[in-house]
Amino acid sequence: SWRDDIQGTITLREAIPLSWAVRGDNPQLRDAVNRFVGANYRGLFYNVIYDRYFRDQRKVRTQIAERQIDGGRLSPYDEIVKRYAEEYGFDWRLIVAQMYQESRFDHGARSFAGALGLMQVMPATATELGISDLSDPESAIHAGVRYMDWVRDRFEPELPVADRMWFTLAAYNAGPGHVRDARRLARGLGLNPNRWFENVESAMLLLSKSEFWNNAAHGYCRCGEPVAYVRRIRQRYNAYVEALGSREPETDFDRAGETVVGVVESS
Repeated sequence: SWRDDIQGTITLREAIPLSWAVRGDNPQLRDAVNRFVGANYRGLFYNVIYDRYFRDQRKVRTQIAERQIDGGRLSPYDEIVKRYAEEYGFDWRLIVAQMYQESRFDHGARSFAGALGLMQVMPATATELGISDLSDPESAIHAGVRYMDWVRDRFEPELPVADRMWFTLAAYNAGPGHVRDARRLARGLGLNPNRWFENVESAMLLLSKSEFWNNAAHGYCRCGEPVAYVRRIRQRYNAYVEALGSREPETDFDRAGETVVGVVESS
């Protein structure tokens, strides 16, 4: 799927079946494995996942095409993004990665909830920011970056730079209140409320369960969405940085003109 110029010539060995082995004195584990295999093998979930990773060559090719960089350009809107990213103190590559996640660079995008434009900003939010025409690419980008700036200010500047970035992205998607609920829950679970990955994101996933959201200030949250949102943007952001041939950071989530700190992380 990744290359069309490779020809197989030698088969090292034929396909062999995969088997599980358990201790002879543990029939309960054997029975549990057999039940799982019987319920899932060649079932709906199995077939969907198998097709996604082994048969859907179009999807693989699309993913390859999305990672291609045309002469150092990430999107048709790079110059606009760079200008507003510099004004508000963001890494422009991060904003482009977020814009792709929001709209796939479609300036006419509209969500089921009514969010509009390249950065999927709600019209009421844009009005509060002093921006009216979200169908205009420059206005839409300005609205999104300006709203990101407002969301960033909901989190204390003493946070680790990278984590403040992830909190801001999660809050852009789900609202600052749900992120604050997740941080409080993380603290109560013995996790680090100042770290996003494997800490606050883990707590956030629990806010879709009644025993947790019933005690949250902002209630129920479909929090699988912001967790996936942040991870996808981080993955694309890192791919952009690598594709441009530089690992040097450009900006962080502090305001423009202040000290620049790197945020690039690996999974």
